[in-house]
Amino acid sequence: MNEPAQLNEHHRRRLLVSCEYVDGLLMDIEAVLKAGSSRSPFPRYVQDLTSTEQAVLETQIAKIRTQLLEFLQSQHIEVRPARISSVHSILTTLGYVD
Repeated sequence: MNEPAQLNEHHRRRLLVSCEYVDGLLMDIEAVLKAGSSRSPFPRYVQDLTSTEQAVLETQIAKIRTQLLEFLQSQHIEVRPARISSVHSILTTLGYVD
């Protein structure tokens, strides 16, 4: 793709939302990978991946994200910045724990 397609705002927004959805699925995979380091007394996942398999997954996730960003850039679609404060999110969740 040498020239970006002439996309209207609806198409651009749909592509952005789709890429954000894919990234959310990748974050879910990362959470599974990191679950083994949690000290939870109620683990959800059996950590049956080798360290090599985990490293390959992390590398592939990074490559997919790079491709997502390159695609969005090729279509002149800006990525939205983070909108939620980490502190606010943690405090809200701790409020529910309490």
